[in-house]
Amino acid sequence: MSRPLLPLVLCLTAAPVLAQEEPFVFENAQLGVRVTFPAGWSSEEKAAAAGHQIEFQREGEEALRLSLRVLKGAQFRDSEQVRDLVVNSVVPEQTDDLTLCEVEFMGAPRTALTAISRAGSVPVYARQLYLDHAGGVVMLESFVALDQRERYPAEALDELWSGLELLEPPPEAPDPDAEVKALAARCGSEVPWAASWEEAAARARAERKPILVHARIYPGFALSDDTLVGNYMEPHVVALVRERYVPFKLKRSAEVPFADPDLYGLSSTTFGTSTLLVTPEGEVLAEEIGPLYTFLVRGLTLDPELAGPEFEAPADPWQAAAARLARGEHAAARALIEDLPAGARRAILAADLALRERDVAAARDLLLAQGDALAGSGARVDLALAHLYSGEAAAGRALLEEHVASDEPRVVEARFWLGSVQAAEEPERAAETWRALIAEHPDDRWAWRAAGALTSTVFSTGQIGPLELPPVGRLAMAAPFEPGPLPASELERAERDAIEFLLAHQRPSGAWTHASARPEEPDDLRLAITSICGSALLPFSERPEVTRAVERGLEFVLMDYRRMVEQGEEIWFMDYAVWSRPYALAFLGDCVLAEIAPREDLAPVAKAMIADLERKQRSNGGWSYYVTGDTEGTSAPEHSISFTTAAVILGLVRGDEAGFQVPEPLLERALDCLEAMRDSAGNFEYFLWVGSSGGGSNPEPGAAGRGPVCELALLRGGRGEKLDPLRRALGTFARHRRGLMAEQGKALMHCGTSGQGSHYLCFDYATAAMAVSTLPPGEREKHRGAVIEALLAARGASGGFLDNPLLGWAAGTGLALHALHALR
Repeated sequence: MSRPLLPLVLCLTAAPVLAQEEPFVFENAQLGVRVTFPAGWSSEEKAAAAGHQIEFQREGEEALRLSLRVLKGAQFRDSEQVRDLVVNSVVPEQTDDLTLCEVEFMGAPRTALTAISRAGSVPVYARQLYLDHAGGVVMLESFVALDQRERYPAEALDELWSGLELLEPPPEAPDPDAEVKALAARCGSEVPWAASWEEAAARARAERKPILVHARIYPGFALSDDTLVGNYMEPHVVALVRERYVPFKLKRSAEVPFADPDLYGLSSTTFGTSTLLVTPEGEVLAEEIGPLYTFLVRGLTLDPELAGPEFEAPADPWQAAAARLARGEHAAARALIEDLPAGARRAILAADLALRERDVAAARDLLLAQGDALAGSGARVDLALAHLYSGEAAAGRALLEEHVASDEPRVVEARFWLGSVQAAEEPERAAETWRALIAEHPDDRWAWRAAGALTSTVFSTGQIGPLELPPVGRLAMAAPFEPGPLPASELERAERDAIEFLLAHQRPSGAWTHASARPEEPDDLRLAITSICGSALLPFSERPEVTRAVERGLEFVLMDYRRMVEQGEEIWFMDYAVWSRPYALAFLGDCVLAEIAPREDLAPVAKAMIADLERKQRSNGGWSYYVTGDTEGTSAPEHSISFTTAAVILGLVRGDEAGFQVPEPLLERALDCLEAMRDSAGNFEYFLWVGSSGGGSNPEPGAAGRGPVCELALLRGGRGEKLDPLRRALGTFARHRRGLMAEQGKALMHCGTSGQGSHYLCFDYATAAMAVSTLPPGEREKHRGAVIEALLAARGASGGFLDNPLLGWAAGTGLALHALHALR
């Protein structure tokens, strides 16, 4: 998803306060600002995704609006950082002529930004000034309708703010967690990060090592970097990185060679988390979101030229085995360990190797066999972790509690892990455990990690789950992409293989899932994926095993939705219910129409899902999954997203076809909203802000993927008597499909030069294929080739399909099977 953190344009309709006879003065001592305007101005506080926002408008002047924002927090430390956030979060296809310059304002040099925004129905000339103030940033925004720009040149807009005064705000209360936050900031500091790409490349050449690129880019989201608290605080990860890699933290504004689309591709809209292994010249060797240590071990063999300096193993066999482990050389370490004398010391080394290879059962058995011989070694912590990672929570917790009360080595580490165990069920007790550890051992790395965990977004939102390794079946859904190309003539084989892939990867619960789903918690993405896969298999239900898979999928959807209702709704940042409900509703409808289940059995659940969508419908008629950028619950300015709205419409139409009685006003308002997002060239906007009438200019490349689904939704919703708009959308898709295909397999999102993202590719291909099948038979061949080419590029050697590893192979394969069936 790409959305400006600080939009260059919002709704231009603010309810004015009655004009004053005297000069209008706005003052907020808490924020430390006072601004004086001539008579006739008024102010209004507005909801903002970040910071505190006040809008100003002059009576009778609808073309001009001013806005003052006071921004504070870790992501708004200074004006340079805020400027970069704005620049990096601009949607390129909605913004022209973005310019940065230095100006003199309030007696000091300031950075100014100007741009033309076409996000709404009225193009706007926008100007921003950034002022550091009281530990935060004051951002001054001036907006004027583009056709009135000559009346308000840049200097005139700045002059409107001449009455601004920056006051000394009252002193803030001391932050009681300042010391904890300072310790948390040390997480990941044991890794020798390169300060720049130039430094990373120079070190990599000199040391003959790959560059480990840590990408975590979430502009506009107040998220802690939990990879620094987790992966980069694991001792074996730290040791391996120090030995074999040159680590580099990627910022979206960084100039790196793999920003070139021919090497990988990054853009001003890039978003998400990933780990890449890159050569000094910028060639991306591999990318993965799975377990970091496993990925790093695999990465050691990707380029023989980057194997590192010659290693001279210690003569002592015990030291040699430990050194090989630290270097990630498992085969060599295993051979050395096998030659060591039997006993507890060898068992501990062998168990360490087994844990690194995620064979927790072997590690547990090795350590259990040593009994009291583990005393004095600290290895009971590893045994506790082996129990926990095996799902044996009680045994693991008991061992940690016993170890914490002892005087054995690794007691501080055991206290950290005990807090981690407590966090899933007893967060207050976990906080007590971690705070005590921090107070008593502030210089210990495990206190830093406890501080990082305590201040993390995951902990503050109650999202910490049990300490266990994801099962192989879930991890397989995020496996790296290994191409499995087929010619267009073998669509039937691709279809057969996709069916077999889905049958093989259905979980015992009946679900199809993604790697980060937790079995004990309801999950909207898993609900949507299961519904997609179940519906995709339905046309092949003449096979008994397929029918049973569909039935099991339906049982899971009904069960998991019931759990969602019972648990209640808790939304952080994104609301994926607007994806799960339409797909689940369509799946229920498909099951009724295929006579898998009686309508009367599914109608109550379908009615509840329709009610959910009715409740979540935005005031302009559409739906959006983006809610807020922070944990305080501050809502983003209200808006709808075109392709999300289209997906909901298709689900509602399918539900209505199955007899689930979709309210007509619900559907009609959605169709009105979607129509408003289509511009005169037939391209659909990404967002429609409440208060905007839509119809802004939307360049083709970025809009090419969403065009077919939007036109298909309008057609199936009864708003299209002619097929010409659908034909036009498919033509646009065909012209720009290569820009979509270039994103295939990336974990990072919106890397395309026009904002194209990997996470919607199979969705785009499936809905484009459905749009093709809507055309008269004689016309379909003209459009099939482009969709088939794009779709088969996402096929893996396993027979499954993948666009983005976060969503995983099940989601990609389910959507691909929909496409393959439609393309027959």
